[in-house]
Amino acid sequence: MTVGEKLNMVKALISDVNVSDEQINTYLNVAAQRILATAYPCGTSKVEVPSRYETLQCELAVRMIARRGGEGETGHAENGISRSYANADDSDLLSRIVPAVGVCL
Repeated sequence: MTVGEKLNMVKALISDVNVSDEQINTYLNVAAQRILATAYPCGTSKVEVPSRYETLQCELAVRMIARRGGEGETGHAENGISRSYANADDSDLLSRIVPAVGVCL
């Protein structure tokens, strides 16, 4: 999936029209780093997300965009509207990643 395809997927999944392409790309980069750190816990020289995790990268970016301004909170109530998030660390999504095995040095 190209960077443009990822950008378009995230745009299609978010309802906030006030997010710039630059912001979305930044969230995609943060999501990529989280995926790589989880998939390669002993470190890696890889800089690209494996293709099987590209959709997950977009899902993580969408979730991070949705939580903007929440500063890690897991719930929020305002004007009679309550929102809650399963967790603030996205462990439910990151648990779908199978870490690479090897010897950590």
